[in-house]
Amino acid sequence: MNPEQRTSDGTQLRERIDRYLDDSGTGGAKPRVVPLTGDASDRKYFRIIPADGPSIVLALHAGPIEFASRRRRGSTGRATAGDCRFRR
Repeated sequence: MNPEQRTSDGTQLRERIDRYLDDSGTGGAKPRVVPLTGDASDRKYFRIIPADGPSIVLALHAGPIEFASRRRRGSTGRATAGDCRFRR
């Protein structure tokens, strides 16, 4: 899609994707970004197709994931059996 045709929301999404690809070194030179069908969550999915190499799927969350806010007081940050919930 031509950058002039993007909405402001679309431009912000693409900037976030480009920033991630640059920071991670995942995209290579000028990868193609294809939107995928979403699910019931607030995530948006994209297939990243680099010029050289296999494609990947990127899940873009609506906001930042704040792991620190989910820790209990005194937590070391390491996952323990007490941090997980299991159903039988």
